[in-house]
Amino acid sequence: MKKFAKIILFLFLLLFILCAAGVIYYHVVTMNAKLDESKLISVSDSTEFYDLNGKNMGSYVKNGKKTSIETIPEYTLNAFIAIEDKNFYKHNGIDYKGILRATVKDLMSFSFKEGGSTISQQLIKNTQLSGEKTIKRKLTEIRLTGKLEQKYSKKEILEYYLNTVYFGKSYYGIENAAQGYFDKKTENLTVNESAVLAAVVKSPNYYTSESNGEKLLSRRNLVLEKMFEQGYIKGYDLNKLKNEKLKINYSKSPDKNSPYISLCQTELSEYCHVNPYELKNAHVYTYFEESDQKKLLAALNNSGGSHTGNGVLMKDKNHISAFYSPYPLSVCQPGSTIKPLAVYSPSLEENLINENTIINDEKTEFSGYKPKNYNNRYYGRISAKTALSKSLNIPAVKLLNSLGIDKSEKYLKRLGINLSDDEKGLSLALGGMKNGFTLTDLTSFYGIYRSGGIYYKPSAIKKVVSKSGRVLYSGSFYGRRVFSDATAYLTADMLSESVKSGTSSKLNSDKFTLYAKTGTVGSENGNTAAYSVSFTNNETLGIRLNNADNSYLPSFITGSSVPTEAAAEFWNSYLKTSDTEIKMPGSVKEAYIDKDEYLNNGKFLLADDYAPESTKIRMLFDKKFLPTEKSPKYSSPEISDIEFYYKDSVVKIKITALKNVYSKIYRNDEEVYDTAAGNVFYDYNANTTNETYIYEAVPYFFNGEKTIVGKKVVLGKIKMQKRDIA
Repeated sequence: MKKFAKIILFLFLLLFILCAAGVIYYHVVTMNAKLDESKLISVSDSTEFYDLNGKNMGSYVKNGKKTSIETIPEYTLNAFIAIEDKNFYKHNGIDYKGILRATVKDLMSFSFKEGGSTISQQLIKNTQLSGEKTIKRKLTEIRLTGKLEQKYSKKEILEYYLNTVYFGKSYYGIENAAQGYFDKKTENLTVNESAVLAAVVKSPNYYTSESNGEKLLSRRNLVLEKMFEQGYIKGYDLNKLKNEKLKINYSKSPDKNSPYISLCQTELSEYCHVNPYELKNAHVYTYFEESDQKKLLAALNNSGGSHTGNGVLMKDKNHISAFYSPYPLSVCQPGSTIKPLAVYSPSLEENLINENTIINDEKTEFSGYKPKNYNNRYYGRISAKTALSKSLNIPAVKLLNSLGIDKSEKYLKRLGINLSDDEKGLSLALGGMKNGFTLTDLTSFYGIYRSGGIYYKPSAIKKVVSKSGRVLYSGSFYGRRVFSDATAYLTADMLSESVKSGTSSKLNSDKFTLYAKTGTVGSENGNTAAYSVSFTNNETLGIRLNNADNSYLPSFITGSSVPTEAAAEFWNSYLKTSDTEIKMPGSVKEAYIDKDEYLNNGKFLLADDYAPESTKIRMLFDKKFLPTEKSPKYSSPEISDIEFYYKDSVVKIKITALKNVYSKIYRNDEEVYDTAAGNVFYDYNANTTNETYIYEAVPYFFNGEKTIVGKKVVLGKIKMQKRDIA
């Protein structure tokens, strides 16, 4: 018992020492912490942007609009309290019960997502501290929160918080957010609109992404439920409020600077994971190149019409050197640009096809689905390469039907493309998607064909440095393999055919090599978007024409017309070298295929070693799927057909063989004829009555250097008698 008491005493002393040490440590590391009151009311800051050469390309100034708490509706204030800090008016800055409750929930769920920070703590964290996740920073936050609560009233703290908190899309402060998302002042917000703004502050960039509209709706309804439970909207019909449609302006943005800077702002918040409050007076170094931008804009400006021209140029690992789009995050269905990604590359990877696999392009119905080729034109038996180059719909749907949606989806997921249930149909082969992609994302997907099958997320930002000189972000994203380097190269080779003789033929040039795919989105009523995606061994260019309201384009605009013309103008002004061809990897092998077997039967037999050039076709194969069976036609020449006839003491012999294969005819072992002079032989000299004659032939082939002899064939045997034949 005494031993147990000693253990208890020891543990108590240890706990006491640890607590004392903790208190001492707390006071030491926070003793110099000062509350900068000017930052509590500052809602205007600037971020400097620099191009690849270090040249300042502009400042982005957040001109904050401050609003008085006296003008904010009571239910708006309560919306934030209900979801963020229900004990706001009861605690002294730190809600210890809330922290304990959040900790327990984290431990029970193993999610570690519950927060315990009060509104006062959030205000301190957002305005006074860096985004570093250290014990020192957390302790400093606690010390400054105490000072904040001592100096200011709850009403003042709430006002400072609402005027500085980040709402996504570069909106700082509730007044900016109200005007940006709802086109109204804070004082005119409804209960539902207030709930929306309170909902987004937990994860602003996530909830204000248009693709997460359902998630925002769900969180808005959670805010409404909390408000109702806490007695803030007792006079309202909760169900009626929750059934109200979500109305929020996703596309409007306060950005007044260049589209490239707008793109950077999106990347900062969504990809770089930089705390938005740390961007105040930060320096953002980008991959922007002014000369590339000028050439891109010149090409887009010459596209003509009232539609919107969008363009992006990516280099190396999808680093964005030029960009223009009035709506950087706008999405469109991809049209036929999806065909290589969802159909042809997966089919190559799964060894369902190679470049030259024969596909019958004809009207086909797939369980009620009746796709059509453009202009209702059909080509019959054609290669996969030709089908893709001409962007034919029937072959694409046939291949997807054979491949299976599941296998296609497997590879699309590697690109970060997640299909909804209603997108998992054969119309996927033609770009039939609910939403689609931004031009930036779509262009980045094609980067896999010049990077050996590896996908890199598009990036405009090279580095971000805080005002104090601390690097907040550096480096590009890691690559993720989507296809083998063989599949990537073979798909690119197929897309080169599109430039040579397909839908991208306006890009064809004897100065350099380009690879490209076009796409058109529309219906029988008209087209709503048109694409050209083209690339070299180092760059990818994406161009899209569409109207902001998704209305119909002029009837003459398809992917192969204006977008491709704009791309051609860009490449002609941009490329200064002819070294643009993608290098063939060791995993791709060249082989010569028997021409007749391929054209007549669709078979891939390796050409005979002695085959004439005119009888074989050069093809490329993934080394893993290289044909192994070889044609024996010329190494062992044969006679394919014999006609032997005897009448009126005359022997007639007709021999048919492959082109360039001849036969020497022997009578009783004596050579009497060579079919090189003609394939029909008449023997007038075999006229001795009762004499037996044996006719034989030896096929042979001369390849220019060597004569290859085949097996001797007995043609016939006769005993010379009138009208007799044996």
